[in-house]
Formats: sequence, C-alpha cells, structure tokens
Amino acid sequence: LPLKNAPVEEISNVLKQLLAKNPDATTNPLHIATDVYNNQLILTGAPDMRLKIRMLVHEMDKHTRQEKNDIHETSTHIVYLRYADAEEILPTLQNIAQIRMSEAVQESNEEEEKESTKKTTKATMQVSIQADKSTNAIIITSPNSVAKTVKTVIEKLDIRRAQVLI
Repeated sequence: LPLKNAPVEEISNVLKQLLAKNPDATTNPLHIATDVYNNQLILTGAPDMRLKIRMLVHEMDKHTRQEKNDIHETSTHIVYLRYADAEEILPTLQNIAQIRMSEAVQESNEEEEKESTKKTTKATMQVSIQADKSTNAIIITSPNSVAKTVKTVIEKLDIRRAQVLI
C-alpha cells in the first residue's frame, strides 16, 4: 500500500495503536509491516480487515495544508540512498532546493499581498541539505513543500545503474 504524503512510520504507529484495542484481532490477526525506502505499508490478514485499513490509510494519507502556506513550517527529513552516492548528488539537490525555495517564497509573497499581510522575507526561510557519507543519506531541513520536491528528485536520481559484463 504505497503512501504519497504521510510518512509510513506515522501511519503504521497509528494503525498499530488502533489494532491493539481491537477485540476481533485474536481470531484473524492483521499484521502491518513497513517499507521505509518506498514509503509503503504491507498488510496481511483477513481481506475485510485489509479493506478497512486501506480505506483508513487512504483518508490519513492526504495533504493537511496547501503547499503555498507550507513554507512557514520547517522540518527535517532523512532519505537513505540505495544506488546513488549522497556526496555526488548533493550539489544538484542543493541547487534544486534553492530554486524551489525562491519560487515558494515568491508564491507566498503574492498570496500575502492579496491578503494584505506582512511579506515573508527570504532571511527567515532557510534550506539545508547535507550528505552523510557513513550512511549514504541525504538530510533535508526545509519547508515541507521544498522537501517534497527534493525527495521527488532523489527518487529519480537514486536508480540502479546498468552493469556491463566484460
């Protein structure tokens, strides 16, 4: 069950809490596993319970805010790479993040001008993307909309390379 917006760990924790309170779980238990790399839930158990969980996950996996207002809330994300080298793709990701951040600030300023409120300044909006060599991971500290863009680029760059047998 792939998730598009919510982190798989959060959804899994909520579901496990709900299932712990379910008295019907003893007859045909539902098991939940997580695939963090692909942000997916893996479900086994009774078909009717899996269907209920799918519907619940679908409802939980929605945007909570509009992306144009998302630049005011910063969070940290860690993305573990499988095939790409974190230090090699770091400059590309930093450039993309800066461009996306500029666009987001401009969109936010235009929206705030319409609402006649105070303008957002670039000084308060920071983006930090670092590479951790020991774990081959990218650490992103940025507004959620920028992090989402960077994660999408990482998915496209972190692909298995063709190998040639000599």
